[in-house]
Amino acid sequence: MNTVEFGLMYHSFETNITGMQLMMGFAQCAQDEEVKKYFTKGKELSKEILKQTEDILLGNHIQPPPHREAR
Repeated sequence: MNTVEFGLMYHSFETNITGMQLMMGFAQCAQDEEVKKYFTKGKELSKEILKQTEDILLGNHIQPPPHREAR
C-alpha cells in the first residue's frame, strides 16, 4: 500500500466515523419511525464500511485510527 492509497483509506475511515455518529444522532431525534429506520440503516452501513476498511489496513500491517463503536 502506498502513501496515496493509505491517505484515501484514512480519509474513508474518518468520513465514515463522522457519518455514523451524525446518523446516530439524527435517528435519536427523528420523530417519524420510517426516518429513524433510514438513519439506523445508514449507521449500520457505515459500521460495515469501517470494518472492511479496518480489515484492509490491518492486512497491510497498518494500525487503523481508533474509533468508538456507535450503539
